[in-house]
Amino acid sequence: MRCDTAEDVRKAIESYGDSVWRLALAMTRSHHLADDVFQETFMKLCSSQRNFDSNEHLKNWLLKVAGNQCRSMFRSRRLRGEVSLDLRCHDAAVLDDGFDGIEVSDCLNKALAVLNAAEREVVYLRVVEDMTTKEIAKALGCPHATVRTRLRRARNKVIEQYREGGCGEG
Repeated sequence: MRCDTAEDVRKAIESYGDSVWRLALAMTRSHHLADDVFQETFMKLCSSQRNFDSNEHLKNWLLKVAGNQCRSMFRSRRLRGEVSLDLRCHDAAVLDDGFDGIEVSDCLNKALAVLNAAEREVVYLRVVEDMTTKEIAKALGCPHATVRTRLRRARNKVIEQYREGGCGEG
């Protein structure tokens, strides 16, 4: 299966666009940057000559491209000095906007804000996309143990944030 017509790309956007945008939002914590990542991801699909074995293969490819695009954006902006990768609680509220239908408390948002992009990526895929750790590893093209390690570190950071009173009054 290939996505070489406008109709194929439209169907991919309808099927997986929400997942791509939400992953980008979870990683970048910015609606504007998530929009940029979304556009770049689907532009890469348009120019790709890849054959996809299944819809799952296409979805995994799109999520991997979106994650890579986020990391690339962070690297280039950091090198130009445009953005800090200091992920503190000041921008935590934006996370709630990216998880329609899922009630995420302010406390959890603050805890998630301490995670780096790679940790938020695996947490997003595990919790929101309901992917197994093996599916996440396949989608990201990294070892299964790496996914488990990122999830464990994320869990530990969230627990530590909670214990340190990261959920206290404003």
